[in-house]
Amino acid sequence: MLVSGDASVSGSPGDQTPSRERTVNAAVEANAGVPVTEILKHDLYAALWWPSIDAGIVRAGDLRSWRVQPAFIRGSLHVPPGCEKVAGLMALYCQLVNDLEAPPLIRSAMAHWAFETIHPYPDGNGRIGRLLMNLLLGADGQPWITIVVDEGAEYFSALQRAQVDEEFGPWGRFLAR
Repeated sequence: MLVSGDASVSGSPGDQTPSRERTVNAAVEANAGVPVTEILKHDLYAALWWPSIDAGIVRAGDLRSWRVQPAFIRGSLHVPPGCEKVAGLMALYCQLVNDLEAPPLIRSAMAHWAFETIHPYPDGNGRIGRLLMNLLLGADGQPWITIVVDEGAEYFSALQRAQVDEEFGPWGRFLAR
């Protein structure tokens, strides 16, 4: 079970399962034919931060909402929308991702781009966006896309060109490599 509506987490504080493993297991379980929803995104975000929850640094319930502060992405020309717009944009995001009839790579690439463009959380947006992209690919029987550290500059450059210049060719080519 992921984070439920009452903001509880599975397992006990003494659970010895590594948080990365719990996050991946939870993500795979959550995407078993389930559409992208706000609840799914919040569950994945809380799962990402399980170590902080386990350590008592943050409550799981605090991770079930969108950012409430302006967002600035260091080193990027893209400026995410104001926090007052995030809830509406994320509701639209869910509708568009679920309704988009496109090949799996295009659908997942657009879902990742849109998530990163909205930048709904204070931290961890890239990890959640890449996970959502891969969950969509996996749900369609496609292999996951792995972006290794050495490809970071190319990844961020292609993403920024799509976000700022509306030039999607480099973004698509990077993900399709």
